[in-house]
Amino acid sequence: MVHTEPIIVDPEEFEKSLRDHCSINDISIESKTIQYGIQYKVCDRRDSVNLNLFMKAGKTSKVVFQSPNSKLQDQLREFVSALARAKPTGMDAIKENCCAKYSVQDAILRDKIKELFSSLCSTSEQTTTEYEQYSLVLSDGSDRVRLRQFKNGTLIIQGLKCGLWDRICTTVEEHAGASVSEIATRFISKSEAEVDQFVAIVSPKLVENGENRAKEFLKDAYNSLSEWDKKYIVSSLCLLESKLSLPEYSCMVMPAAKGFEGFVKQLAVEMNWVGKREVEAKGWNFGEIWDRQNGRFKNQTVQDYVSKVKHRDKYIDKLRNQMDFNRNFMMHSDSSQVTKVENLENAQKIVTNILETVLESFKYFIQRVQ
Repeated sequence: MVHTEPIIVDPEEFEKSLRDHCSINDISIESKTIQYGIQYKVCDRRDSVNLNLFMKAGKTSKVVFQSPNSKLQDQLREFVSALARAKPTGMDAIKENCCAKYSVQDAILRDKIKELFSSLCSTSEQTTTEYEQYSLVLSDGSDRVRLRQFKNGTLIIQGLKCGLWDRICTTVEEHAGASVSEIATRFISKSEAEVDQFVAIVSPKLVENGENRAKEFLKDAYNSLSEWDKKYIVSSLCLLESKLSLPEYSCMVMPAAKGFEGFVKQLAVEMNWVGKREVEAKGWNFGEIWDRQNGRFKNQTVQDYVSKVKHRDKYIDKLRNQMDFNRNFMMHSDSSQVTKVENLENAQKIVTNILETVLESFKYFIQRVQ
């Protein structure tokens, strides 16, 4: 029986993330109460791993692995370690105000973007001022976002941080060719005044430095990214270089996490793990790739390829673990519950891990077969 060094975690976040991870990867999980905590028994088809979560009042919670070494234990340890690196300080129960500002100068493009919103959610026309081309309230369930398109080309989006907010901003960014400065500031701005303040901070020189850092780090992998995924990654690098003093730093990780999600989608299509139409379909999720029961890795094209690749599973696990970890920084259905990052140093480490996974995956899955 092997007892490994303990990993410090937030107990509530650990429980939720571990169960989500097991569900996505078709791994069974059971739990029982033990002295001072909870024991989780995690099993796949080959291995079984015991994880003990020790909790004492007024003290730090720790995870200790208590099983023989195995591939499953290595995978789970990597996942829990990545989760711990975020140093979560709990969840926000209250959604934050957000504000984004874009320049959409082409009149035809403005109308096209307006039409796209109707495919995302319910739209309601609002009374306009003499300076506004149109004003909308967009809604999806309990989420509401206000959008104002001005005749001078300025588009302002305001609302609470939520999945709808992210989808609307993403739609504008991908179709209007938003700048890195516009993208970066939308992750940290809570008002129009803050937008103007942060746009000045994310200067052309800062963007140039961010692009150079991304190119230097990712090398050929950088050129393989879509234009907007490049901008999301560069946005994180710009925010990190700005060294802004913030209450917490998850907003500096969010753009890179979003860029990584785009990279994995693109990789999945290129490797024929999933069709392009499936990825673009509403309701599609990454579980359809990672689920070991659905046969994504058993089709003939992929099997022919992977039979020549000794360490395929290792790299797929890295992609899956990074995706699972990044979910804590993505604004999806649980959008108000974003894991907090306590300082700039931890934000830097998380973004570096994301870039390393992009580079390793590109080298392994793309470069070696070209």
